[in-house]
Amino acid sequence: MNIEITRTKILNLAISGKLTSRATNDAYSHFSSDENIINNDIINAKTLLFSLNDEYRENNYNNIPITDNLPRRWKLARLDDIAKITLGISPGKNYFSRDSNGVEFHQGTSYFTDKYLSVSPLYSTKNNKIAEADTLLMSRRAPIALLNITKRRICLGENICSIQPLDNMKTDFLYYWLLAFRPCLTARQKGTALKFITFEDIRTLILPIPTIEEQNIITLSLDYCFSILNEIKNAKINILATTATIKRKILFLAFSGNLILPNAKEKSTFLYLNQKFNFEKFNDGIAKIMKHNDAYYSFHYNDYEFLKRLPTGWSLKRLEEIADIVWGHSPLSSEISKEFLGFEFHQGKRYFTDKYLAKSPLYVNKRSIFAKQNSVILNITNPVGLVNICDRDICVGRNLCAIVPKYAVKPDFLFYWLTFLNDYFVSRAKGSIIKHI
Repeated sequence: MNIEITRTKILNLAISGKLTSRATNDAYSHFSSDENIINNDIINAKTLLFSLNDEYRENNYNNIPITDNLPRRWKLARLDDIAKITLGISPGKNYFSRDSNGVEFHQGTSYFTDKYLSVSPLYSTKNNKIAEADTLLMSRRAPIALLNITKRRICLGENICSIQPLDNMKTDFLYYWLLAFRPCLTARQKGTALKFITFEDIRTLILPIPTIEEQNIITLSLDYCFSILNEIKNAKINILATTATIKRKILFLAFSGNLILPNAKEKSTFLYLNQKFNFEKFNDGIAKIMKHNDAYYSFHYNDYEFLKRLPTGWSLKRLEEIADIVWGHSPLSSEISKEFLGFEFHQGKRYFTDKYLAKSPLYVNKRSIFAKQNSVILNITNPVGLVNICDRDICVGRNLCAIVPKYAVKPDFLFYWLTFLNDYFVSRAKGSIIKHI
């Protein structure tokens, strides 16, 4: 179940008048069909639009994600007709503090949550633009039109604006309503590197407005639906976290020699190669390291508990001893195209999946750094340590390296081993903003 798609479908039902019933104030009775609304009490939304003046019509109503028909009692209005909009402005840095002196300050969306604004550690002693408690906040810069409700008085920075509903409209209703119409606002964004929307883009947004009674019913309905979806989302997160933990424990068992049966006919091929196993005796892997030169010490094997107890017969190898490591290199942009000419090109981990590398639409017409079929592709920049298996020849860019197994080492086995060592790669990452190994 895709939670976000389900949310969008529910919101689209709401703004099309499908979640309300005039006959009752019962918050949950609207889920049954109201034939009077569906058949006899509707009006064409575009007809209603053209009854308005030219300024309204200039707002490209086709971008609004609602059906052609709306309940007849609904009206159309611009956002600035139904709410007071206040643009934020940032005071000078001399007016900022972290000692609770002044009014809590929010520059952008750093402290936005799913719905209610969390607390910022910054305060401003120069309060140019204020949002009062129970006011809707919206981001004006990328990410465009994120929404939150503040439950306390705050000072607004230049990247957000406040939207305070008028005429008995509830803030929670307007939150859901603008959440549904967010695509209309993002479609109006301007700029190249830094996207933004203007005050005109915001104030001239056209919205269908239900009656106050229906607004309250819609809000209760959406609260109910979204609470269920949040429970499902949280359950999925817990399941994913538990699954990740189980996978890691299984990998730990595998690479400490605990998943191989004593009577196994096939030997395991891995970093520890071609030896006869004796599962009645285990050796100290750290002691084995002591027999190697200083180059081995630099790899901090003490970080890995599994090395303290290895099956007799397992030997330690550096990665370069069992695989060829091919460092990626990016061709010129003029050499990259989408015309299926040349060699499939991967710059980074964009087409990584759970295990096997998906196909990239990019090609290079000049052979650059080549990764052979059955290579394990390692991402060497953020997020460091992700791996995939490539089942075809490709060219790799500077954010990747190809690890080509040698001898009897299978790519699937090397994939699981490197997946297990993800924390090791992360711990060795360098750089402050862009991590790399």
